[in-house]
Amino acid sequence: MSNTTLTYRGGHTGFENKTIGIAMNGITGRMGYRQHLLRSIFPIRDAGGFTLADGTKVQVEPILVGRNEAKIRELAELHKVSEWTTTWTP
Repeated sequence: MSNTTLTYRGGHTGFENKTIGIAMNGITGRMGYRQHLLRSIFPIRDAGGFTLADGTKVQVEPILVGRNEAKIRELAELHKVSEWTTTWTP
């Protein structure tokens, strides 16, 4: 579920841009929502990701996973998360 876009400038391979999908199960609960999603993943995503020592830029995109479709859909719409599911098969 992750997309990888490689951008090379002047032949140097250190300038790669990667997006990784992070499947997050149980995010409708207090701990999953507040601690993991609101205080960790969203701030990284909203800041544009992070840069590794070799210059690779990494963006994170959460994939919301849960049993209650209404709750998952509501959170996805509220936080502009494009991928969510109630059935997960790794």
